[in-house]
Amino acid sequence: LLDKLLGSLRELLDKVLTGLILALSGNSSFLGALSGGLQLLGALGK
Repeated sequence: LLDKLLGSLRELLDKVLTGLILALSGNSSFLGALSGGLQLLGALGK
């Protein structure tokens, strides 16, 4: 159950971060930092 909950939470977080990335894609350095953070989250989730 906990794994399922964490998975859902991480999916939601991914969606939020993706939305932020899209909204702020004009700022490439910020985009790079956010993209790196997203990859780190993905690595931690596995």
